[in-house]
Amino acid sequence: MQAGRLLSDLMGRSTEVAVRAWDGSRIGPSDAPATIVIRSPAALARLVRSPGQLGLGRAYVTGEIDVEGDIFRALDLPQQLRQTRLGARHWLV
Repeated sequence: MQAGRLLSDLMGRSTEVAVRAWDGSRIGPSDAPATIVIRSPAALARLVRSPGQLGLGRAYVTGEIDVEGDIFRALDLPQQLRQTRLGARHWLV
């Protein structure tokens, strides 16, 4: 599964923060105030397993993700991920 499709499933279509993945896929508005750059599948796994600010913070500190733009707006992403539920097809990929 392409990272962009998984991210779209997780975040939905209405997000103010953009996300760009290691495979070149991108979701979110082109004029987003912040873009989260996910550098590897391991970083995405960290965000999914710990969907709060702790997972985002750990991934950021380890260099697995980066934030371009307003980092405070990017901190809204964990709230959105916390409300999502993964189906079996997501875990099998």
